[in-house]
Amino acid sequence: MTIGLSELQAAVTQEIFPEVADGLKYSTALWNHLSTKGKKKQDGGLNLQFALKALVNASQAAIAGDSGLTDNNPSQQMIYGVLYWKYNYFAVNLTLQDMNVASGDNQKVEFAVEKAQGAKADFMRSLSVQSWGTSASNSLLLDGMQDILAASGTSYAGILNTTYDPTVYDATNIKNVYSPLVYTDSTVSPKALAKLTSGVMARMQTGADMNETIMGFCNTALFSSILTLAQASQFIMGNVEKANLGFKGFKLNGVADVYLDVSSPGTGYGTADNWLTFFPESALKFYYNYGLGDASPIDGKMDIPATVINSNRYFLTGNMVSPDRRMFAVNKSLNA
Repeated sequence: MTIGLSELQAAVTQEIFPEVADGLKYSTALWNHLSTKGKKKQDGGLNLQFALKALVNASQAAIAGDSGLTDNNPSQQMIYGVLYWKYNYFAVNLTLQDMNVASGDNQKVEFAVEKAQGAKADFMRSLSVQSWGTSASNSLLLDGMQDILAASGTSYAGILNTTYDPTVYDATNIKNVYSPLVYTDSTVSPKALAKLTSGVMARMQTGADMNETIMGFCNTALFSSILTLAQASQFIMGNVEKANLGFKGFKLNGVADVYLDVSSPGTGYGTADNWLTFFPESALKFYYNYGLGDASPIDGKMDIPATVINSNRYFLTGNMVSPDRRMFAVNKSLNA
């Protein structure tokens, strides 16, 4: 009996689609974080809300031990950022022509599997590009790093950088308290790199949270330039490997794990527009409902009426979220 489209799509469903969530762990170091430690399940809702500490807790003070009075009034500290659900999918579509060209049952199965693997790889590349991009010109895309690291005066999740009470963390930087740290050095040097890591460490300290891994990302050209500099300066302290999944990087100044990400912004060699980004793991999450191991109600096989096409679809609903973008430090103007 000749194998049919339904049997081939069943094989795709059983063998390929379950690998998508696992495959994201292996696509880039950033998506390894977003699809494991950084993922946060949220069941539905019109939008994505996340809490931000915006005001100083008024119920605190130094008091006398024998006559001091405590302030027991409610102390509003939190505000909410709001982002929107984003929907991504990929489909494996098999046609009558596909089956006619493949000569035998084994060839048909091999063809279907290769087509599914290719579609999965394209989907992962698309998510990687979106994660470093922006939704400013296309609201359907993820709110990526270019949105999180936007310039002062640009709101993120409906919150302006001036929304934070400056006395919470950084009284000397009133206008940019809710903004990431942005540096403008153009030359790759130990000093330029130290500014970034030290800036993140200082912000983590003022937030009373130092027990976290700091992650760093840059494109191929900048990664190569930093490694070349390291051979002479010896400021890199050994190699690191993200969860032993093959994302080999290096530990910078003993505090930050730096990884190559081909989608990190920048033209490459000879131009001063390459990004180097640092942040603690808790500063970036992926809120999701469907995908990453939780199938949506419309995942799976679909016969398209009045056609010779059989489709199998995978959906991912969610968005990148930064609960605290002030923990980021970035240089957008390094010359590789």
